[in-house]
Amino acid sequence: MAARPLTPTGQMLQEIRESTGWTQEQIAARLAVSFATVNSWLNGKVTPKRRDNVERIERLHAEVIEAAPVADDALAKAAEAFSSAQLDVAALVADRDLVDRLTTNLTYHTGAIEGSTMTLADVGAVLYESTVLANRTATEQIEAIGHRAAFEHLLDTIVAEGADFTITEDFIRGLHLRLMNGVRSDAGHYRVHGVRIANYATVTSAHESIPEAMAALVEEIAAATSALVGPIPQGAPETVSSTEGASSAPASSMAAMVTASEVTEVEETEHGPVTIEFTLPSIRLADIMAANQPTARGEAAPTDTGASSHSLPDESESPSGTADQGDLTAVETPSEAEAENGPADALTGSRSLLELIARAHARFEQIHPFSDGNGRIGRLLMVAQALSAGIVPPVVERPRRQRYYRCLEIAQTAGDPKPLMVFLAEEASFTTTLLEG
Repeated sequence: MAARPLTPTGQMLQEIRESTGWTQEQIAARLAVSFATVNSWLNGKVTPKRRDNVERIERLHAEVIEAAPVADDALAKAAEAFSSAQLDVAALVADRDLVDRLTTNLTYHTGAIEGSTMTLADVGAVLYESTVLANRTATEQIEAIGHRAAFEHLLDTIVAEGADFTITEDFIRGLHLRLMNGVRSDAGHYRVHGVRIANYATVTSAHESIPEAMAALVEEIAAATSALVGPIPQGAPETVSSTEGASSAPASSMAAMVTASEVTEVEETEHGPVTIEFTLPSIRLADIMAANQPTARGEAAPTDTGASSHSLPDESESPSGTADQGDLTAVETPSEAEAENGPADALTGSRSLLELIARAHARFEQIHPFSDGNGRIGRLLMVAQALSAGIVPPVVERPRRQRYYRCLEIAQTAGDPKPLMVFLAEEASFTTTLLEG
């Protein structure tokens, strides 16, 4: 028997289910109706008759997928709500439970956006119980651990530097080094090949122009941040004694909260050697790899291809064909991005911190400086911008990734950051709910 054609509302529900990954039970709970009702709508057996049901479906569709034009009054309210939700980063770091909750949710959602199959409970177990999951790939677990290390470095750096904190290329590359440590050999390095993101209108920067583009980006972020918010007063963290020859660290350092190993890497750059020190959790790579072998009961764990099956805008492909994604192909020319997208909007024209964060995020993702991990690093940078200004950061939710992508694409191709600004303000509200427990 041929399937019944879906009604417009049924099509909306289908798009919601495919975009969010929600079950019919979860959709029913969101719409305040029964599972049987949602099932009948999705199967085309029944069309929603009551206007309030239709409106709820339309609102949910708009919430997770659409990126509608934004009115000025709605934008002003979003910017005001965003700037009024204050959070002192030193106080945050001093609260272990709060940091663990934020770390777990941030790691889960940012990974799930890129295709990780780990659940929120999985992430918590891997990060805080040193659990090795046999039913998840080694790469997913290593990337989750790397994301925690990057986020902890972000918090420690903001607390240690206080009002002097600014986003620099070294800071960005240090985040990437921690995120992709053990996953990619070029962790912490800009890509040296071209990429194009399939089914995505934005063209990434030519790899030859990345150093110049990134230098300009961090310079503009610093100038615009200073003009908008000025120095942010923060309590000076206490320091603890360190080993001989090592620098003092904040007493609230996240590195002290886990069993960890200290790693120092000296990286040669065109400007000379750069020393990067960071902390890695002590869970062993060998344990994770062993857990991904067939179990004693003969149940084979998912095949690990050496990289997660991620989706845009995070991942890119190398010319050698060792990419995480098959839909990303290296076909750009040095001037292609500039010719297709035109000159980027100046960040210094931003009228609010929310606008600056949205514009900077769109620019960073368009530059796409790394061969892998760009989406996760870009979202961490938004967190850093907000926290360093004493503002609750946005945690981009996995179920809303399609709306996130659409808002991001509008900012990049049409030069209109308003939908992305409203979206980020809503996601900061989600973060507030997380922190309030």
